[in-house]
Amino acid sequence: MDFIIENDILKHYIGNDTEVIIPDGVTSIGDFAFFCHGHLTSITIPDSVTSIGIHTFSDCTSLTSITIPNSVTSIDKGAFYVCENLTSIIISDSITWIGDRAFDGCESLKSIIINGNELKINYKEIMNTGESITCVLDMLLTKDFSCKLSHKCKFKLIADYFFCSDDEDAKAYLKKNALKMIRQFIENNDIERINKLLEKTGFVTKRNIEKLLTYAQDNGQQKIYDILNYYKENNLK
Repeated sequence: MDFIIENDILKHYIGNDTEVIIPDGVTSIGDFAFFCHGHLTSITIPDSVTSIGIHTFSDCTSLTSITIPNSVTSIDKGAFYVCENLTSIIISDSITWIGDRAFDGCESLKSIIINGNELKINYKEIMNTGESITCVLDMLLTKDFSCKLSHKCKFKLIADYFFCSDDEDAKAYLKKNALKMIRQFIENNDIERINKLLEKTGFVTKRNIEKLLTYAQDNGQQKIYDILNYYKENNLK
């Protein structure tokens, strides 16, 4: 395992190791430092690192998981681009900036752990809405739920994030947009998310239940209609 390190910046990696431990004391992993090292399966990043550069791990096609320590505050553009076997990311809320397409092309990604909360994701479902996984990550990390993601993508992700974290900001956004969100879930026959919302009180109310029942009926979603009607009869008296 050989590293070229200058002024505490890891400039380049040379070697054929499948598992790499970056030395303590490195403060930045420079641009293209591990670019196209397709044999790498595991990389350990020390707490001394504060930034990850442009296309640092791009095309590391065998990489399956990455732990990003609390010390890291920025991930530059394309840093993990086309890491197509990356299945999970462990990332802290210390990150304040993620560059363009940093995680795009990570088509096997199934799980993001943000500040200890595991969010299961469907990469293909996100891509089918025309959105970028990097934009999704940025939204969740910054909790900027007003960002310009489509509602088709946004409502599902924020709801799932709330289910796993009980985050108050996510809850406030969902309550504000409850009618639009639940209508979308009705259209998609998304019984699982509707049931989870019903378990979290305050989203389906006396004020919106009749509109939701009518919407379920108009969309031919009898099972969801029955679920909502049962909730009305037993919880909204």
